[in-house]
Amino acid sequence: RVWPAPIYTRLTIESDAPLVASHFPMQGPDRLVIDIAGYGLDGALRELVDKVRPDDPHIAAVRVGEPSPRVVRLVIDLKQPVRPEQFVLEPVAAYQHRLVFDLYPVEPADPLLALIRDKEAADERAARAIEDALGELIARVDRPGLPPPSAPSALPSPPAKTPPTTPRPPPPVSAEQRARLDR
Repeated sequence: RVWPAPIYTRLTIESDAPLVASHFPMQGPDRLVIDIAGYGLDGALRELVDKVRPDDPHIAAVRVGEPSPRVVRLVIDLKQPVRPEQFVLEPVAAYQHRLVFDLYPVEPADPLLALIRDKEAADERAARAIEDALGELIARVDRPGLPPPSAPSALPSPPAKTPPTTPRPPPPVSAEQRARLDR
């Protein structure tokens, strides 16, 4: 199991028998190598690779292998240098023997800076929520005769050009028509 938290990440391996492990750091890039003696590579360890979340502040990825029979090697790719603390927990209730690694950052996060970043992130989320709500309200308002808000507005088209015309002379009027008009 992997439990990420802002202060540290906990990695726990559970077994029906006590586990014996050693670990050492590697640099360039930062990694933690854990060798577990007397343990075979099983499905639970293979699944550990998929349990690392992208938002884990300390672990980038986990790789699992078996460098020799009955020795399992975990290579933990780190996002920053860590100070690992290793301990074992005896079985209790539904839990079996557990090998636990707490991965603390070598340089702990500045709590004041973390508070400022959390506040800024919360402000950004709140601003986006307000913008979204306002946009939804505007979209719901019935505006007859106007295109929907997502449609681009069309520019008015210029008047059609017509060629200039010269006035025609009126048709000739007969004497009979003229007599009727004069009455």
